[in-house]
Amino acid sequence: MPFENRGRRLDEYIESMRIAWRDERATYHGQFVDFENVVLNPKPISKGGPPILIGGDSTAAMKRAARLGDGWYGWWAQPDIEQHLNNLRSIMNDAGRDVSDDDFSFRLGLPLGSLDPQIIYDHVQQAADLGIDELILAPPIPVRDFDRHLSSVAGAAGLI
Repeated sequence: MPFENRGRRLDEYIESMRIAWRDERATYHGQFVDFENVVLNPKPISKGGPPILIGGDSTAAMKRAARLGDGWYGWWAQPDIEQHLNNLRSIMNDAGRDVSDDDFSFRLGLPLGSLDPQIIYDHVQQAADLGIDELILAPPIPVRDFDRHLSSVAGAAGLI
């Protein structure tokens, strides 16, 4: 797949899947996805299909999340996470969506570089202060070290 059109392809994949999840007989004609009178069963239990989270920290990814997504998944690694989130909120507003809508939540992977429960807690508190109501703790650790890291996360949970 050519790198330069991956975003347009993803847009069509999302649009076409939502139509297939919604309609009894779905039709979609795009540049990359094309089908007519397709039946997809069983339909998802959730109205509109399963939540689609858009990943990526680029402006294009944020615009895609605002336009087509049910959530956004970014990494905590930004040097100024508050400015990054304000950018996303502005993009959401421009798309006519409000980040406080029930169908949209921030999902930020939080690389855990320290085993110190207080540092983990401080990151969680910063996220809460910024209005982030869900964090996915995704430490970049080898599986063999998971139990050791889990005890640090449990220690941070004790601080909450």
